[in-house]
Amino acid sequence: PLSLTLARETPTFGVYFAAYETFCRLMTKDEDTVLSTPCLLLAGGCAGMCSWTSTYPADVMKSRLQADMHGKYNGVIDCAVKSYQELGMRVFTRGLGSTLLRAFPVNATTFATVTLTLRYMRADRDDDSYYDASFYERNYHPPNAPSHLPLVPNFPSHP
Repeated sequence: PLSLTLARETPTFGVYFAAYETFCRLMTKDEDTVLSTPCLLLAGGCAGMCSWTSTYPADVMKSRLQADMHGKYNGVIDCAVKSYQELGMRVFTRGLGSTLLRAFPVNATTFATVTLTLRYMRADRDDDSYYDASFYERNYHPPNAPSHLPLVPNFPSHP
């Protein structure tokens, strides 16, 4: 199941972040547009739904393999074939509706919260040089502070 989890998660996060970025860009007129909170919520919710839709069949197989206490399945392919023979194509989408209903508010809230928090934290910065660790160390690191204090990471700019 670990290999199936990795096979499921890797493309899923690509879809997740690419969908969010795509929805945000679709709602902006130009690069200077700052999206409103409702737009961020909509983009995040839609991104979560896209992510779950893309990975749901693999998630079903992973769950069926994890729940197999009696050794019914001999791997992922065997699980998919036997599940299909038992329930047909619906085995791969059963429960997707409730998952998408849950995914929208959860992901809408997550993306909007992260984006708004980053905006708040960056509000008083005029340029991106603040995110350069050496700039931070030169200008904001106290002279007698221990050298093990963490520096601000290089965050990419985000709408």
